[in-house]
Amino acid sequence: MGADVAAAYPEARTVFDDADRTLGFSLSTLAFAGPAEALNDTANTQPAIYATSLALWRALAPRLDGLRQRTAYVAGHSLGEFTALAVAEAIDP
Repeated sequence: MGADVAAAYPEARTVFDDADRTLGFSLSTLAFAGPAEALNDTANTQPAIYATSLALWRALAPRLDGLRQRTAYVAGHSLGEFTALAVAEAIDP
């Protein structure tokens, strides 16, 4: 989960590096290579989904020609609400 985007975009890799430091374990290794049993544990799944979502945004944002500045609203569902809040700069990721 997220390995391709992290390998292709330094902005995305930074999200995973920050998550590794913040969580105190290598979320990136778990997300990128498993094992699936450990990744399926909700304590790991939730931060992996958030990090991957934010990494995708960080990779896309500079390539969208200022779209975020012209966007009045962002939305997410469930855990995606936190990504939406971070994209809207309402919270510090």
